Amino acid sequence: MGVTDARDRLAPLPLFLPWSGRMKKLLLHVVLSLISVLSVASVAITPPSIVGGNQAAAADAKEKPAKRSGKPVDITYDDLKTDIGKDDKWDSKFLTDRIKELDGKTVRLRGFMLAGFQTKGIEQFVMLKNTECKFGEGGEAHHCVMVHMTPGESTRFTVRVLEVEGVLLLKPWDGPDGNTWALYELRDAVVK
Repeated sequence: MGVTDARDRLAPLPLFLPWSGRMKKLLLHVVLSLISVLSVASVAITPPSIVGGNQAAAADAKEKPAKRSGKPVDITYDDLKTDIGKDDKWDSKFLTDRIKELDGKTVRLRGFMLAGFQTKGIEQFVMLKNTECKFGEGGEAHHCVMVHMTPGESTRFTVRVLEVEGVLLLKPWDGPDGNTWALYELRDAVVK
């Protein structure tokens, strides 16, 4: 749907609603923004095995169930930072001592859920460092964590900060463009 198509579809609205020109422009902006976001989110929220990313990593994660144990280590996205750039491919040269130390540990991390079409019963989602982070092309892979809830558990969508506990795994995930879109998974996760 192009801009002119959207304007044509919104043109009859003043017949039914007493909106000013500014309100019509605002509504048009919101509709066009939603169309843009939803087209990107439909790829972003699809599980890796469906999108066509690193299917071997997705299959490997299913074979090795991770279980939370002990007291979780409180971490931030600063602990997960690497020198990998935007639209880059993972290489072991980016591995830091802190990431080696945290890999396989039960951690607690705060972040924001990437919006999708589902609002409840969510069993897996992408958690971002902040609401301005991108998932996909142009995004920084160390700002995205693929969260997989404990089997039988689910959560609801929220725009608020989430606190999630789970087993942190270094699992670089390549998107359809061949670049690394996410570096980490939280397995056996629960939202606190």
